[in-house]
Amino acid sequence: MNTQKKSLLISLLLGVALLFGITQSISANASQPYQTPPSPTPEVLENGWYRFTDEEAGYSFDYPPEFVLIQTSKNKGNTYKIVYIQFVSPEVLQHGYQGMTIFVEPNPESLPVENFIPKYYTKITHKILTTNSFSPTAEDYLMIDGKQAIKTTLITSGAPSTFLYNIIFVNNDKAFVVGPSFAIMDDPEDISPQTEELFLEILSTFSFSQ
Repeated sequence: MNTQKKSLLISLLLGVALLFGITQSISANASQPYQTPPSPTPEVLENGWYRFTDEEAGYSFDYPPEFVLIQTSKNKGNTYKIVYIQFVSPEVLQHGYQGMTIFVEPNPESLPVENFIPKYYTKITHKILTTNSFSPTAEDYLMIDGKQAIKTTLITSGAPSTFLYNIIFVNNDKAFVVGPSFAIMDDPEDISPQTEELFLEILSTFSFSQ
C-alpha cells in the first residue's frame, strides 16, 4: 500500500473515531436529566433575619423571612430590577395583599433628591411640576444609610398608584423610590398598621454597597 493510500485510510479511521466520540458524548448528556441551577442561599444574620442584596444596583436590606416573600422582575425599559416584597404575617394577610416595592431609577446627573423628584414626577405623570406644588417640610426629611430622603405623596396623588406614599432618596447615579404598597383593587385606607411598621423597620436596614 503506497503512502497516499495509507494517509487516506488513517484520515478515515480518525474521522470515524471522532464521530463515534461525539455521538457517545451527546448520548450521555441526553440521558442526564436537566438540573435547575440552585437558588442563591440567603445570608442569614445573627438575629435570624435574612439579607437581600442587589449587587447590580448596589444596595441591600434585611428582612424577617417568616413574614416576607420576595419577588423580582426586570421589565423592558427597566435598567435595574424591581423588588416586590409581600408581607405575609396573619395580621397583614387579613387586609389582603400588602407589602413594599423598591424601584431603582438611573440618575445619570447625580441630582440631589430635591431635584430628582420633579423629573421623576414628570416621567410618571407626564405633567410639569410647578414650584409651588413641591415644597417638602422638615418633617418630610429622613436619612437612609446617611443619604437624605424625602417622604412624599406627590407621585401617588399625581397618577394611579398602589403606594400609600413614597420615600425617595438618591445614591450617586441611582435614585430609589420605595413605599408601602397594596393591591390595586384594595382601599388604601385599609393598610394594616403592621404593614407600615414592618416597612419602616426593613427600610431602616437599607445599606449601600456602591
